[in-house]
Amino acid sequence: MSFLTKRPNGFWNIVEPTSSGKRRYMSTKTKSKQEANSILGNYLKNNKPDLNRKYFLRDLEKSVLHDAEAKSYSPNTIKIYKSVFKHLNSLFKDKELNTFKTDDINQYKILRGENISKISSNLELRSMKKFFKFAYKNEMTIRDISSKIELYKIKDDRRKIFTDKEIKIIFDSIDDKPFKDYCSITYLTGSRRNEILNLKYQDIDLENGLINIYQEKPKKEHGLKSLHITDELKKILKTYFYNEDGSLKFFTPEMKLFNFSGSYVSHKFKKILRQNKIYEYLHLHSLRHTTATDLIKRGSELSNVKFILGHSSVKVTEGYTSRSISSNTRHKANTRLIVNAVMTDSLQLFHSTILNPIFT
Repeated sequence: MSFLTKRPNGFWNIVEPTSSGKRRYMSTKTKSKQEANSILGNYLKNNKPDLNRKYFLRDLEKSVLHDAEAKSYSPNTIKIYKSVFKHLNSLFKDKELNTFKTDDINQYKILRGENISKISSNLELRSMKKFFKFAYKNEMTIRDISSKIELYKIKDDRRKIFTDKEIKIIFDSIDDKPFKDYCSITYLTGSRRNEILNLKYQDIDLENGLINIYQEKPKKEHGLKSLHITDELKKILKTYFYNEDGSLKFFTPEMKLFNFSGSYVSHKFKKILRQNKIYEYLHLHSLRHTTATDLIKRGSELSNVKFILGHSSVKVTEGYTSRSISSNTRHKANTRLIVNAVMTDSLQLFHSTILNPIFT
């Protein structure tokens, strides 16, 4: 469906998605949104999609792969896409897209399930969901069947946390100081990847010992958790404000502490795990699970850990720790949130007992 977008110079453009995955831009030659909407309306009247045109599996394959290459998808992703299309073509030949039904998807699941695991099947099914979503968005189909493609429900009993020994190995093997600091702050605060990537100088108050972390979730809440800066955390943060001679570094309040992308830190962390032969199914987010578990093990109440992690519900926090801690170790958390002083004690105890040998 075509839509309007405003250019930096103030003029409105009509944007039309094409079957190849690209977008075509046409100027309305006006800065008035009212006039632009009128022009868009006339354009849509005169350029209705050809509902009688038929698209086939080969058309979708060509468009999806062209779009993936144009967007510089990884070679591995493109390889998976080609493999899925190969199996689709083998099963359905050059089937017309609007004739695909839920039964066809189930048939694909059954036949592929005879040769690959459910985890691998889900990888292919996710790709198929993207294919049919793409087809609908680009008016190659009259309905979106991507929501009808259901993944296998897989129970994952693998541990979600690092052991104390693995944590020490990981941090000992990081030579890049900014990256090590990023991982350390993420671990010390139990934060999500992008929450620390978005951390700005104005979010840190060394004088009063507070750090404000803006949360990605839960979206219905205010999106901010304010934690006291412990001694271990202060050692790291001070190096971003002061030079070794004690003089103040140059920075502006809006500057971010770290100039990394999300994909960069995730891939770099995964590379460290591989180098140290630590289970590859663990990842950067496992640091957050480890923080939660270690806090509980060291006596922090569940409601307290809920606040530190920024969860919307205690049940979410229980899910983080339930596989790693026996029921008699867990605390019931039906009380309201603990005051900041108690939360400071929780973090301080956690940082000094488990992290002091690592970061010194």
